[in-house]
Amino acid sequence: MADECFILRDHPHPLPSHCPAIARKVHFLVEEIHGCRTVRQCFLLWHFVSLYIGFPLRFYAQSVWMFGFPPEVMKEGLKRLQVVVEAKARSQSWEYLKEWRHVATALQDAQVPHDPASPTHVPRVPSVPSPRHTALLVHYAAGAKAMADAAPFIDLLACFASRQGMSFVYDKTVHFKPTWLRYNQVGVLSDAYILGRGARPFTSDGHRHRSASSSWNWTASNITDAGAVAGRFLLDIFQRVTEATYPGRFKRGIAAGDAERTLLRLSNRAVWRRTLGMLGVVSGPPLRWVKALAIQRALSSHEAVVYLDYDVTVRPDCLGAARLVQDIFSGSIGTGPHIVVRDSPPGADCMNTGFIAVRKSPVSKAFIRLWKSKMGWPGAVHGDQGPLAETVLQLLDIERRMEQVQNGSRLTETYGYESTCLPMLFPTWYGVSSWREYCDCWQQILRLQVGPYQNRHSRFIKFINPQKLDVNFVPQHLYDLPKMRLLPWQLSKQIKQIKQVSRLGNVSKDSSVLLPELTPLIVHWAGFGNRTHLMREYLVRRFGVKPTFFKMDRFQRCSALAAISPRVNRNCIHGSMGSSIEHIYENWDESKLDNMMRDVRKAEATFAAALVAGELPDHTSDHWTVTARFRDDLLSLLGGKTTTRDMTVLELGTYVGYTTSFLAGAFRFAFGVDSQASFVKHATELLMAKGQENRSTVLHLNTLTDDLSELARISKALGGIDVVFIDADHSFASVVNDLGLALYGGLGPNSNGGRPRYIVLDDVFSRAEVRQAFVDFENLGLLRRVNYLGHEEGILCEVAPQPLQSMAA
Repeated sequence: MADECFILRDHPHPLPSHCPAIARKVHFLVEEIHGCRTVRQCFLLWHFVSLYIGFPLRFYAQSVWMFGFPPEVMKEGLKRLQVVVEAKARSQSWEYLKEWRHVATALQDAQVPHDPASPTHVPRVPSVPSPRHTALLVHYAAGAKAMADAAPFIDLLACFASRQGMSFVYDKTVHFKPTWLRYNQVGVLSDAYILGRGARPFTSDGHRHRSASSSWNWTASNITDAGAVAGRFLLDIFQRVTEATYPGRFKRGIAAGDAERTLLRLSNRAVWRRTLGMLGVVSGPPLRWVKALAIQRALSSHEAVVYLDYDVTVRPDCLGAARLVQDIFSGSIGTGPHIVVRDSPPGADCMNTGFIAVRKSPVSKAFIRLWKSKMGWPGAVHGDQGPLAETVLQLLDIERRMEQVQNGSRLTETYGYESTCLPMLFPTWYGVSSWREYCDCWQQILRLQVGPYQNRHSRFIKFINPQKLDVNFVPQHLYDLPKMRLLPWQLSKQIKQIKQVSRLGNVSKDSSVLLPELTPLIVHWAGFGNRTHLMREYLVRRFGVKPTFFKMDRFQRCSALAAISPRVNRNCIHGSMGSSIEHIYENWDESKLDNMMRDVRKAEATFAAALVAGELPDHTSDHWTVTARFRDDLLSLLGGKTTTRDMTVLELGTYVGYTTSFLAGAFRFAFGVDSQASFVKHATELLMAKGQENRSTVLHLNTLTDDLSELARISKALGGIDVVFIDADHSFASVVNDLGLALYGGLGPNSNGGRPRYIVLDDVFSRAEVRQAFVDFENLGLLRRVNYLGHEEGILCEVAPQPLQSMAA
């Protein structure tokens, strides 16, 4: 096909009339993207294009020509168009700066000295609101069964509010009434909903919506509804990709050309203008959006509002002893915070709407308006959470710009946040969003705006340090309270297995390790199917609550909890109700392997160049290996090559051998292990090409599942391992397993009790699971930090000289 019929061209001019009709219709959407004027317009159009073309090209039709062009050409065209739509959206995202007057007034009020003796003195609003004028707000509206299941959660929160002297507001109103009322959950994107005019929402227990496989009853009478036409088009696309990905999943097949026939009705400007007002795409159940509306309503009659999701559990021993309002609203700059959210470190979930606190003020009203304005953003990742995170960045940006204005700059001359992260809330060229990528960007911008984790400074938003007070601890998604770290986790069984499979006799007899439970004030059971069961188990096993508690009414429940929740409890003061560091998110970085596969050609080219040139790539040319500074820091901290020449090193997770080769050149012997056969093959080739085969070896081994006897044999033959470098699977369980292997597998020299002298951990700063494991073992006295490595990448630890005595009861 001629180039002039390419539908993803870089300019918006129409295709010539001799091009196929369907190509001209699809190109119509591309033309509209070039002319879109709002964030909603840009990304609603982008949903159509990325899902219709990009998703098949990425996931199940990689070699198929589309519209007469090869897949690689189409992919490059989509990537260029993604740049266009993101730039358009950023340029149209400045509406939030209209709220600057409210922020400027509040900033001025915070800085003007107040003289109580002055006749014009107006008393400032207290920095900490009164509990009796503060509402603890919960919103939940569902069917009768779902409401009954939620009753224990709701009653516990009501008891908490009563003991805190707060008003308890249980809002059951269905606030969500957008233009789009009919909705369907769609296809492989199980957390996406399409909304259009039609049936009423939120009537079923548990909010189980009709799936994309059910009929929407499209008829001749409603097919002229632009929202219905567009919704049908998206449904056809979703079902098509679902059928291709999961054959036979739906009983109803997809007729060839369904989407194309619907597209023909959609592709004219008159219909599209109506579509903009009649169609929505929402990530997650639309009910999530009622939080902003419920908070706004509660603020009309209260001085402050603390919102909690219904599926949370407050520590029953702290119902009366905690000082929630004091702790969350105190200790801020100026007149006190207007908004309070939970802080989070890099490498973890950046924002969760299970907790948010606001005070009645012009700033908080502006904040809620900004949050609500994003309800129309199509498919913003995680429903209300992504838009809330973006609203935080926007309000902080206004605050910083107003500070510049107060210093003499014009608003048009100020600098700040350029909506860099905003496009990451929406699908990429292949139709899928990445919450991880958005959170990484969010953390970087937040650090520039208000400082690093645990040290944020803002007059308007307070970030609660979860290590001191965790008001929204979301456990990892395992149905096991010890592994959630909500009960003590005994590692004796795991270590016993390590000793058995390593078949070594010089292992410490007393190697029982007990990881203590975390102590968050509030646990949020987000993402779990049987929340009531987990809550019951948590209360009974952790706090000794009797099972009869769940059969009582609210008054009886509050009375039963009074016996274990005194007014004074040293375990319920600020600093004692936190989690040791952060959530433990298993598979948080699911995109890592996917990204690696997408970059496989680049990685292979880099590896081939390394074989020829003999130079070892570092992080600048292959982001799956460490930086040159990391390598230099490691040698320097260990005493230089004169010291490491007499040491042996075990690397768990070799990748293609770049770090292994570096270690082989600096240590007496480098021993590598990796679970991927292809990586072992590449690493071996690299070591041989560099003539290091006599100073190194690489073993194909999975330390979680395989027999470790060969690893033990080689370690013993080397006289023991001095340094263990852990950079394999980064899940929490795997890191704990590898630390246990290093400490209790008998791999070290006999002179050191079978333990290595040092342990190196990579990705301590970028992965919450790795950091959590390190902090746990450090707190137990098993590891002593020596210093950090690289550009906030890893850490070198000294192993405690004596095996830890059993901490089990």
